[in-house]
Amino acid sequence: MVGDGPDRTMLEDYARNLGIEDKTVFTGFQSNPVDYLDAMDIFLLSSHTEGTSMTLLEAMSLGKPCIVTQVGGNPELVQGEINGLLVPTNDPAAMSAAMVRLADDTAFKNQLGEHANTMFHRKFSATKMAGRYAGCYRHVTSR
Repeated sequence: MVGDGPDRTMLEDYARNLGIEDKTVFTGFQSNPVDYLDAMDIFLLSSHTEGTSMTLLEAMSLGKPCIVTQVGGNPELVQGEINGLLVPTNDPAAMSAAMVRLADDTAFKNQLGEHANTMFHRKFSATKMAGRYAGCYRHVTSR
């Protein structure tokens, strides 16, 4: 698990109680998580609140299939069944079912990852974003 938060101690205890402590890594906050993201098969974002997640965009840029909660900007970035899966907030069963679905269907998982990467490069690459900012600047200064 990459990141930190108020539930970290509880999650570490949970992993210990399940006997999977030796198979679970808690990295804490990482200012540059790209190496961790690159190692993942699936990116999960179970936020209760979220703006536009830079980490989600980074995962998409790496072609990771994403499972995210339906909060904040997540539904704007993840189109359910196209470039990732959306699950309700506070619904561990739905999150678990989505994880099992992707673990069981490699072709679908890979397809979601490819579409995530395509969408990222079409809409959110540095070149695209710079072009949009330049367009906004031109619009504002032309008044």
